[in-house]
Amino acid sequence: MRLCNRGRYRAAGDVVMLMVAKYIVPETSIWYTVVRGLCHTKRVRKVIDKCWDDIWRR
Repeated sequence: MRLCNRGRYRAAGDVVMLMVAKYIVPETSIWYTVVRGLCHTKRVRKVIDKCWDDIWRR
């Protein structure tokens, strides 16, 4: 959570993935915070918007 508070979402995501690889399940609030932070990058938002555009065109 400290990494998320400092805006280091990529590093926090790496820590969560390491926890999952070692069969240590993080709490739901940690998942929510990390995923929310990772999804706010410009590249991810652009891909999400493109997917929504493709869905609504059909």
